[in-house]
Amino acid sequence: MPKKLLRSQMNPHFLFNAHNSIRSMILIDKDRAWQMITELSEFFRYTLLNFNKVAASLDEEIKAVDNYLHIEKIRYHDSLEVSFHIDEAARKCSVPAFLFQPVVENAIKYGMQTSPTPLKVEVFITLNDGVLSIDVSNTGKLIKAAEGDGKKEEAHGASLENLKQRLELMFKDQYGFQLYEEDGWVHAKIRINYEPPEPENKFSGSKMKVA
Repeated sequence: MPKKLLRSQMNPHFLFNAHNSIRSMILIDKDRAWQMITELSEFFRYTLLNFNKVAASLDEEIKAVDNYLHIEKIRYHDSLEVSFHIDEAARKCSVPAFLFQPVVENAIKYGMQTSPTPLKVEVFITLNDGVLSIDVSNTGKLIKAAEGDGKKEEAHGASLENLKQRLELMFKDQYGFQLYEEDGWVHAKIRINYEPPEPENKFSGSKMKVA
């Protein structure tokens, strides 16, 4: 089951867009085309090395997203601004493989449709009191699914629903996920409780620190 979920996660639309961008750039800017091919190769390398893994370190995930963002920056130039704020202690945490990139990819994909230029994406990753927080925010609006299409999730929902299923497999009842719009920003927030739950007794139940 985990591998099936992972396979369905690993069809990012940006690979097709990157391929088309490379084709267009080869004739007009060979240096940029070569740079994109190099970054794309590094991302594929991470994909192949981790394809059969259920979990990966967050540090590995961050490095893969860095390759992905280099590709997107080549495509979008000054139309995309991304900032990172990372707690170094969080890098050692183990998370579902390919947890981070789909969230950032959705922020760019849907943000480019609804945000003023440049699209701004902010990433905050912290580890405080046993709770790992991964927050990805972008300017723009939350795109709703079209009425009558039978979907309950926002248009962002397919890959994020897959992501939530893999979080459930690895951190059953110990995680939280929110996707919402506020003051011109769309926020995707993941909370994972890394503290062992307190033992249950007749006076109190186990406690969680995730929202």
